[in-house]
Amino acid sequence: MKYKFKSFLKRKMNGYLSYRIGRGYKAAADFNNLCVYDRYVLASKVKRIEQLDEKFYLEMIARELEELKPQTVNSRLTVLNNFHKYLQRNHDVNFNPIEALPRLKELYYSPYVFRPDEIKTILDYMAKRAAESPKHFYFVRLSRYTSFCLQAACGMRISEVYRLKTSDFNQKEKTIYIEQSKFRKDRLIPISTNSTLRIQNYLSARSSLLNSKSPYLFLGYDGAAGNRKSLGWYFRKVLGELDMLKAPEIKGNVIFGSPTPHSLRHSFAVNTVRRWASEAKDIDKVADTLATYMGHADFEFTQIYLKGLNRIGPMVFNKDVMYEEK
Repeated sequence: MKYKFKSFLKRKMNGYLSYRIGRGYKAAADFNNLCVYDRYVLASKVKRIEQLDEKFYLEMIARELEELKPQTVNSRLTVLNNFHKYLQRNHDVNFNPIEALPRLKELYYSPYVFRPDEIKTILDYMAKRAAESPKHFYFVRLSRYTSFCLQAACGMRISEVYRLKTSDFNQKEKTIYIEQSKFRKDRLIPISTNSTLRIQNYLSARSSLLNSKSPYLFLGYDGAAGNRKSLGWYFRKVLGELDMLKAPEIKGNVIFGSPTPHSLRHSFAVNTVRRWASEAKDIDKVADTLATYMGHADFEFTQIYLKGLNRIGPMVFNKDVMYEEK
C-alpha cells in the first residue's frame, strides 16, 4: 500500500506533491524523501512548524550520516529545501532554515566495471544454469540470460531491456528500437548476428512453452513482464554462486561501487573505449557510435567514459576469453 503521511505536515506535503506534479515534474523522488522525513518528524514528536529550525535539521543530518552516504543526505536536503520554499510562498513559514545549511562534501562514485572475461564467465554460467534447469525454471532463466546478454552486448540500461516489446525487435534488419529512454529519447541500434540469434531462439522457446499474449519481449514467471527487482535479485544470486559478489568500498574520497546489472552498461562503455584504444582507433571519430548505443542526451555524458580511459588504465585483450559481439 502506498505510504500515507501521518505527521502534522501531512496536508502541506500532499499539497506540495500536487503542486510539483501540476508543474510537470516527476514527483517520485520527492515522495520517497518526504516519506522518510514524515517518519522522522513523527519520531521527533514535533508538533509545530516553528520547531523545524536549523538545530532540528542539523540533528537530522547527523543521524542520517550514521547510515547514509553524504550524496544521499544532500539529495534529501534538496527536496526538503524545495518543500520549505513552497511553504514560504504559501506564507506558512517566514524563513527557510535549510538554505543556511552547507551541503556535505560528497564522495566520488566509481561504478564497478567487469573485465570482458568476467562478463563471459557470468553469461556462460547463466546459459549453463538455464540448460540444466527443471522444466518449471527453464524458460525464466532463459529469459534472464537472453536479456543480460543483450544488455552486455549493447550497453542498454536494465530498465530499457525489461521494457522492450516484441515489436521493438526487427529480426530482418537486426535492430532494436528503444522508445522513451531515460532522457525521453528514442533510438534505433543495430545488434550483432549472435544477439539476433539469441533473441530468435528465446522467442521460439517462448512460443513453445508459454501461451502469452503479452507485448513485452522478456517475460518472467506466469508470463509477467520482467522488472528491475527480479532481474537484480537473479544477477546477485548468480554472482554469489560464482563468488564474484563484492561489497562497495570507500578509499580516500572515492566510493568503489559493488557489481549490479547496471555494471554491464558501464562495462560495455569502458571496455569498448579500451578496445578502440588497443586498436589505435581515433576515439574522437568513433565516439558518436558509443553515444548512440548508450542513448546519451548530451555528448558530455559520453565524454566521461572517454576522459576516464587514462584513469582506468590499459588492458590487454585476449580474443579467446573476452566478451565481444560479432
